[in-house]
Amino acid sequence: MATRNLSLTPRNEDTREKQSIEPVIQFELIQIKEHFEDSMQSIEQQFAIAEKMKEEGCLSDCKNIWRSQIVFLEGVLDFYLHELSKYAMNRMFSGE
Repeated sequence: MATRNLSLTPRNEDTREKQSIEPVIQFELIQIKEHFEDSMQSIEQQFAIAEKMKEEGCLSDCKNIWRSQIVFLEGVLDFYLHELSKYAMNRMFSGE
């Protein structure tokens, strides 16, 4: 049986140019809460539009608004939790 050469060659290091890293956008707690509340208010305002369409007999359009509210709500909650996590990790690793 033939033997195979399984040795590794040295890796080339420092061959790429350094990339600049943009600072992470950091919100304060009050800003995170304000963004969440503004988005929730926007979702709530859509209920009036959906109700009006329902009264006018446009049930399929009304259902589309309700579905979009669910998707938007998921995004709002995701953003809120993501920003709270970023805030906490930043504070934890900066020693605050």
